Amino acid sequence: MRHEAATVHELSRVAELGVLPGEALTRLAREMERHELAPGEEVDAAGLYAVVLGGMLSGGGGVLRPGDRLAGSARALTPAAVATCDQARYEAIAAERAP
Repeated sequence: MRHEAATVHELSRVAELGVLPGEALTRLAREMERHELAPGEEVDAAGLYAVVLGGMLSGGGGVLRPGDRLAGSARALTPAAVATCDQARYEAIAAERAP
């Protein structure tokens, strides 16, 4: 599994994140770690805020696609990308939504 920072562009395509003001989205992108998974690899997002950026994963009783939130562990069905960060950090940044 390869790790790098998530990009603002990737995060802006996730419905619940696309509503964040630009500055908040930029801060969140710096906080979120992007995980590249090969088919069969697992990611454990327990206690984290996590979203699927690309590909398909199996977890939570179903198939997860880009834009879906991830809770717990999931296995990549295809090459996939997931972004994660500390749940409390996400909540603090998300609270900065424009009035």
